Amino acid sequence: MDRPVSLADVQAVAGIDIGSVTCSYTVLTCSKAVLRKPAEFANTAAGFAALAAQLAHLDLAPAQLLVGVEATSRYWENLYYFLVGQGYAVQVLHPAQTHAFAQQRGLRAKTEAYYRHLVETGVAKMSALMAVIRKMLLVAYGILKSGQRYDARKVWAAPQPPRAATTTEEAPAAA
Repeated sequence: MDRPVSLADVQAVAGIDIGSVTCSYTVLTCSKAVLRKPAEFANTAAGFAALAAQLAHLDLAPAQLLVGVEATSRYWENLYYFLVGQGYAVQVLHPAQTHAFAQQRGLRAKTEAYYRHLVETGVAKMSALMAVIRKMLLVAYGILKSGQRYDARKVWAAPQPPRAATTTEEAPAAA
């Protein structure tokens, strides 16, 4: 069961995307600085140990790191119990809830558009995915900390095409 988290103690947030074979994660400070660039680890005991070693290098106590994982099938359970056993606060998000939350707030369309934009501009797919996850972590943390309502405009706005030049000069009036 998730334990209550005191946001006053949280110094960083880790987001983990769970897969059947591998997991992807990134860690950010509350001020949006990247503590750990996107990386992968195996969804095995050895992979969990490798993740724990990487998290230990952050010089944060487990109470200072909030970990968010989406409950993908049953693949999240072993990692959840491992991290809780290490003293980390782990927030499990049900996929249906995150999907409904995103749709209700127009977030899904924004993150998909953001992902497509990154890929179209040459960013590798895994890096684009991690950029979206990073953005979502920042948004979720900001909402939790500030208590403000979600604002989709703060997630991402598509670049606008340049406007065609128009002339406002009129022909000189005939005398």
